[in-house]
Amino acid sequence: MRIRIFTTLILILTLTTFANKAEAQYYLNGQDPASVKWRQIDTKHFKLVFPQDYDSVAQHYANLLMLSTPYVAHPYLKQARPLTIILHNLSTQANAMVSPAPYHADIFDIPSQEIYPQLWQKQLVLHEFRHAVQMSKMRQGFGNVLYAVLGEQGTALLMGALPFWFIEGDAVYSETIHSKSGRGRMPDFTYPLEAQVLGKKIYPIDKAQFGSYKDFVPDHYTLGYQLVLNGVQHYGTGLWNGVLNEVARRSYTIFPFTIGLHKATHMGKVKFYHHVMNELKEKWENENAHYQKPDFKTIITKNKFYTNYRFPNVLSNGNIILEKSGPDDINRFVMLTPAGKEIRLFTPGFDYDQSLSSNDSLICWNEMDFDLRWSNRDYSDIKLYNYHTKKLTQLTRKSRYFAPALSPDSKYLVAVKVDDQGHYSLDFFDLRSGKVIKSFHTPDNLFFLTPHWSPDSQHVVVTVLGNHGKALLWLNVNTLKYRLLMPFSYTEMKWPVTYGNWVIYTAGYEDKDNLYAVNINTGKMFRYMDARFGAVDATFSPEGKKVYFANYTADGYKPAFMDFDPSKLVPFNPQKNDIQYPVDKLVNKSTFILDDSVVPGKVYPVKKYSRLGHLFNPYGWGPFSLNLNNYAFSPGVSILSQNNLSTAISSLKYTWDRNQQTGKYSFSFNYYGWYPEIGLNASTQNRRTYLTDSTGVHEVFWNESDLSASLKLPLNLSHGKVVAGLQPSVQYEIRYLTMKPGSHYYFKNPQIANLTYQLYEYSYLKTSPKDIYPKWGQTLQVTFQNTPFISETNDQFAAQAHFYLPGFIRHQGISVYAGYENQETGDYPFSMLVNIPRGYSGLFFHQYFTLQADYAFPIAYPDWDLIQGGFYLKRIYSHLFYDYMNRMPYNEVFSSTGIELYTEWNLLNKFPTATLGVRWNYLQSQKSNTFDLLLGINF
Repeated sequence: MRIRIFTTLILILTLTTFANKAEAQYYLNGQDPASVKWRQIDTKHFKLVFPQDYDSVAQHYANLLMLSTPYVAHPYLKQARPLTIILHNLSTQANAMVSPAPYHADIFDIPSQEIYPQLWQKQLVLHEFRHAVQMSKMRQGFGNVLYAVLGEQGTALLMGALPFWFIEGDAVYSETIHSKSGRGRMPDFTYPLEAQVLGKKIYPIDKAQFGSYKDFVPDHYTLGYQLVLNGVQHYGTGLWNGVLNEVARRSYTIFPFTIGLHKATHMGKVKFYHHVMNELKEKWENENAHYQKPDFKTIITKNKFYTNYRFPNVLSNGNIILEKSGPDDINRFVMLTPAGKEIRLFTPGFDYDQSLSSNDSLICWNEMDFDLRWSNRDYSDIKLYNYHTKKLTQLTRKSRYFAPALSPDSKYLVAVKVDDQGHYSLDFFDLRSGKVIKSFHTPDNLFFLTPHWSPDSQHVVVTVLGNHGKALLWLNVNTLKYRLLMPFSYTEMKWPVTYGNWVIYTAGYEDKDNLYAVNINTGKMFRYMDARFGAVDATFSPEGKKVYFANYTADGYKPAFMDFDPSKLVPFNPQKNDIQYPVDKLVNKSTFILDDSVVPGKVYPVKKYSRLGHLFNPYGWGPFSLNLNNYAFSPGVSILSQNNLSTAISSLKYTWDRNQQTGKYSFSFNYYGWYPEIGLNASTQNRRTYLTDSTGVHEVFWNESDLSASLKLPLNLSHGKVVAGLQPSVQYEIRYLTMKPGSHYYFKNPQIANLTYQLYEYSYLKTSPKDIYPKWGQTLQVTFQNTPFISETNDQFAAQAHFYLPGFIRHQGISVYAGYENQETGDYPFSMLVNIPRGYSGLFFHQYFTLQADYAFPIAYPDWDLIQGGFYLKRIYSHLFYDYMNRMPYNEVFSSTGIELYTEWNLLNKFPTATLGVRWNYLQSQKSNTFDLLLGINF
């Protein structure tokens, strides 16, 4: 047991080293504009922080939380630790997260066009708070010891002992068991895994957890839900409670999650995974045994890897425009001929991949537009591309529009608008003027999803989301009068399209995404197409005799079509098809269901939230000090602070220098809440060295104190498919040197002030997961340093540039690095900034030029489990390189060539990915060979 505990403590220190490297020790979630004024609501269990004038939304969150959280905490706890929650309302990206260090939550309060049939606020309460419960559960037993030693970093360390699939799968279970909806009841949440198991195979557990460059692997939400649900089905709710207790109380056993699981099930994590997957395979095979494929035709496409073709739009000539995506390439808009010939039309920027509208000349979509400075404020703008004239038009700027759809007569456009106060509307644009001509909203503020026009451009059919799920709404564009075609339901329904008297849409009435038809006049409903897994994104052909759709397969969504003959439709009554999902068998009379509960309307007191008063938030500490330059531990004490708005980080440290046999005090503070970022650093320490003169060797003592201040202006210039930015910065540093009394020596310059000016620029094309380098791009960094207040000339100029070019084959790439440096040094030499050739060391020159060229290429995607749940190898790739350096003005040349071999691993069943490699260098100047080990962590 002593060996086991000791080994675990070594592992903890190692993981803490990785978790604290450079700025990675802080988990910044971006910043809101400095102009935002914050307010707060305090309850017994929560502090809600929100922008001014967002009171009504915050009050609703407070009531939802107070109502739901005792049940969400069960059976793990009676109540989680008090939680601070930050509401952000200026982003267009639906997201939320709970951080263990510092312990708080960030909610980006905007629903997605892919939302399931439950209001966004309810989803977040049931899902995200479960993460807070998981983190609170870690504060017991050995978890309390770690907290005492490391602060909330100790809690984060224990959360790292939980598999990602459990963390998210358990939260999906919470959102599903406590509602009438939830992802556990959504067919498109499950069928990617079902299609993989039936169409491919059951992957090893590490591949299922960490993904693959070679094959599509469903995410850890989908995997985790199935594993967590199965555990509850067979062993009850106490199973995962016991496992979490084991992790928190006995994490010194290195693999506490597996041990806890084995105690309850007599199966380790790997065996449990295969047991569940084999059960699911048998279940899905039985369900598919009598499946009869409908009479539809798939348009054959030629793709080696998993590829999706979504949102088909049929043109008058029979061609189809779709969005193509997959791990092998970035998203593209393409045209397919009926024979399957593919023509690339346009590459969008960071589109939301939720809809696409096109006609015989135009493609229309919404795309992210970034704020120049604030990462928590972005926009969703409408763009149009004429694929005949190659002209790109941006219809809106700094807007919040989603799912735009062109009218069939090409005169108008409809899009969903979401303002920053949570109000929803359908806005109608005149395409000629680009102006909004009318707007529609409902009295109860229903949320609109993916509107589509009728062929005569007189009506719009749209999915709406309210407090009781989803419904289909039929809107007269001229009068703005509306009626519901389908009543509200917690069963998924989405993407309605219309032709004549018919609306076709996707729904999950039969535990799969089938296509259904409803007659607009009679209200009668029919099943149109019974999919094996799922059929989505339906659209009528121009003459209304065919329906095109995206049919899901184990190789992705594939374009397909089927005849539309109303006389052959099969009547369907969803009320008589009351499907029971696996999770429903776990629901009993005592189960809390948020959708059946009356949400209180209590009004909580609101007061100002002081940014100054919450500037410091100590969350981590430890009996050590970390050197951020070489990531080495030293004896000492450190305290880390980060405020919940992610605008201020600071540290206070005492470090014992074993070599100098003296202590160093240091303080750093960085503030990101203003337009320029501000950095302040201060340190003081005693120093000593040995000097030799004519009288002998003398030990010399002095005090050295450093002060520095910096300004940075990080500007985001990204646009379209180009990621770009510019960051000018300036830093002032002064060093005070004080010799100890009685010394025979003195400093020629007891105060040395250093100024550093820097300009950093980057621009590159967005990349696919397989790309080693961007296909095109460059970075530029120019640095000038000097010491203006001492008599000797001390200055340094350095310019560095990287250029990225495509290789001969996809995913291969070329990198060219060029650098020039010149120093004029008095008695204050600067560190060299420009790279020296690989393989060399100990070179220091005042003026030199460097050129480096790399050719990077993937070798293999082995997806190899050396030990299941232990060592997983995802990718092997290599660099061929040549480095050249010229010492000026002596024309002294140093050069090297060689090869680097990299391997990407997930080790000990953990994120992040570790890169392990080796480099062979041939030093041409010295006619010698050297080898280097290459280590890296990709967070």
